[in-house]
Amino acid sequence: MYKYDPYTGRHKKVTKNRLRNVLITIVIAFLLSILTRKFILFPYTIKNDFMEPTYAKGKTVYITPLYNKNNLVYGDIVFVRSAYNQSKIFIARVIGRPTDRVYIKNRRVYINDRSLELSNKLLFNDKRPSFPVSFSRRDNMEEIFVKEDSYFLLADNRDIAFDSREMGLVHKTLIIGKIVF
Repeated sequence: MYKYDPYTGRHKKVTKNRLRNVLITIVIAFLLSILTRKFILFPYTIKNDFMEPTYAKGKTVYITPLYNKNNLVYGDIVFVRSAYNQSKIFIARVIGRPTDRVYIKNRRVYINDRSLELSNKLLFNDKRPSFPVSFSRRDNMEEIFVKEDSYFLLADNRDIAFDSREMGLVHKTLIIGKIVF
């Protein structure tokens, strides 16, 4: 393809320039997408049903590592590395923040002596009555004080999930990211 150049009065071949510009644009777009996926917003497919009914097993969520770990609010869903096994990763909801007092009585969560009301629905598969505190921390748990730089996390599917009831408080350095959508 030729283009007329009014300064020289000649026709110029523009195919090479156009092809080079298109290739540069494609390479830049590809690099930006890789950087975005790696450092800004990365997809994760839910591997278990701990967060049902909010997130079903197999659903893809997007997580960002760009957030302020000191400003997590009640109800935020976070992506966490296990303190006991660094290869284990799980997703849970922020229930207790630093300096909170948290306890569970008959499957009801209390924060600073106030009953926690979550807007989402929780899933309880187990139809047995609540267990006494001496038997299980799942339905009843003595009051704990959330330490500075730590969080108390619970999953939405309370009867089968692995969360702060089993592993204790989660230090903010173990939180990898926050679910955006």
